[in-house]
Amino acid sequence: MNKLHPDLSRVIISADQIQTRVEELADKINQDFAEVEQLYMVGILKGAFMFLADLTRHIEVPHTVDFMALSSYGKTTSSGAVRILMDLREPIESQHLILVEDIIDTGN
Repeated sequence: MNKLHPDLSRVIISADQIQTRVEELADKINQDFAEVEQLYMVGILKGAFMFLADLTRHIEVPHTVDFMALSSYGKTTSSGAVRILMDLREPIESQHLILVEDIIDTGN
């Protein structure tokens, strides 16, 4: 029985491959930020939430997670102007920051 969405014919990247890559990224972050006092990780809602959750499970350096909600869309197309729907709780000046976004759709 096919458990894929009806529009999909095959899996391109398996769940195991994704998990392996998440662990590799976390290892690299752990190495690159091993000496920092605090790492600030910001996820852009809603698309980055699950990936960021998986990633932070493997981050060993001290870190804080926060989220922003942004919109650049009218009804169906990008307006080019980004609106902040939900901002960060704390200032991020002078922080070591990793921004996690699900898709970059306009290049602006």
